Parts: sequence; structure tokens; C-alpha cells
Amino acid sequence: QPATAAIDGRTAFVTVAEGRLFALDLDNPGQVRWKFPAQGSFGSLPGEAAVGRKGVYVVSATGVLVCIDRTTGKEHWRCDLGSPAVSGVACSGGMVFVALRNGQLCGFDEGEE
Repeated sequence: QPATAAIDGRTAFVTVAEGRLFALDLDNPGQVRWKFPAQGSFGSLPGEAAVGRKGVYVVSATGVLVCIDRTTGKEHWRCDLGSPAVSGVACSGGMVFVALRNGQLCGFDEGEE
């Protein structure tokens, strides 16, 4: 069951619970631009991805946050947040937010362009 799509221009970023993020071409219905990971699974995803200034962000249920290049689908970086995530990722004003099962809300500054 797909989560709500994050839209950036003519691309929709959709997570599936089985552990993948798909970049779908909105100009060509049914066309997949890329998928992350390219093979296998990232693990259970508790919610949707979010589009930030530096990339597309997705978090696994185990609390691993990943920044992915929105054009190529290549991983920029990943970070273990130290606690399972309870929802997807949110981005606003250059900040990335993730809610954790331990009751914390993690916030990261994406940095300058």
C-alpha cells in the first residue's frame, strides 16, 4: 500500500511499506524514473518521503534516515537516529524532521545551497 506521494516538479516520490522509494514520472504515467534501493529492500518504511533542498529523505522503521539525490536516486548519505521512527519524514524551511519512538523529534538543518 503506497503512502502519500511527495511531489517535486514533475516527479512523485512514493514509498511502499516493503521498503522502497519510487520516483515516478508525472508526464509519463506508469514510468519509473528510479527506485531506491535499486535492488532489495531498505526495510519497513513507517511513512512517506519528503523533498528537501538537498534531496529526498526517507526513514526506515529502525530509524535510519537517508538522503537521496532526487534526479538520480543515488544515496548522498545515511544516519542512524538511535531509535525506531514512528512516521515518515517532514521537510520545511531547510530543516528535516523525524519523530522517534523514544518520544524525541529529531531536526536537522540541511545546510546552505
